[in-house]
Amino acid sequence: KDGVVHEGFLAEERPDALVLRMPGAVDRVVPRTSISEAAYLRRSLMPDGLLEALPPEHVSDLFAHLKALR
Repeated sequence: KDGVVHEGFLAEERPDALVLRMPGAVDRVVPRTSISEAAYLRRSLMPDGLLEALPPEHVSDLFAHLKALR
């Protein structure tokens, strides 16, 4: 509501606030009372083109690792 734009990945949605996360930074808690508008984009933390630079076996290893994190 004060004109400041906050950008980050939605880490948590609370009844009173949104928690935004950016890699390498502390989570930012934004009270809902200070939000006039929210927009959500579907983006990944993985850089564009990362998989094209990897051999197929490394891509398979990467996805196996990510799946194991669940």
